[in-house]
Amino acid sequence: MEDKKLENYKYLFEEFYAMSDNLKETEPIIKELLGNIEGVACLIYCHDFGIRGFDLYKLYNDSCACNIEKFKRTILMLRENVFTEEEIRDNLDFIYSIPFISDTTLTDDIPDYGMDFGPTSEGWNKYCKQNREIFISKLKELKPYKKY
Repeated sequence: MEDKKLENYKYLFEEFYAMSDNLKETEPIIKELLGNIEGVACLIYCHDFGIRGFDLYKLYNDSCACNIEKFKRTILMLRENVFTEEEIRDNLDFIYSIPFISDTTLTDDIPDYGMDFGPTSEGWNKYCKQNREIFISKLKELKPYKKY
């Protein structure tokens, strides 16, 4: 039984590292996310959605300014369907992806990245709505011919 468990964990880690698509810049991101359960949940979402390799790097580097806690909150917002799959894909298709979260929405009533804040928190819906509006306006500037 113990061998089966180890085999499952080994497969899971191999799968996560395969997400790097042999892009060395993504390996530190994956290693950091494997450090806690919230990070593993982010990796599972990225894996299921097909965010890997260069897309994973752009999401972390461009959209989240290399801030792992902002990355985790961004993934939480993606999981909560604040943005559509089409909007996410369109953003990751740009050479330089735009942030899903605007740092201007971090007000006194919104906890900093890394603090407990999510769908059951007071102010979450307003925060998501503000960030979506800012994101969509930037997306429309870059793709004016497309309806969002």
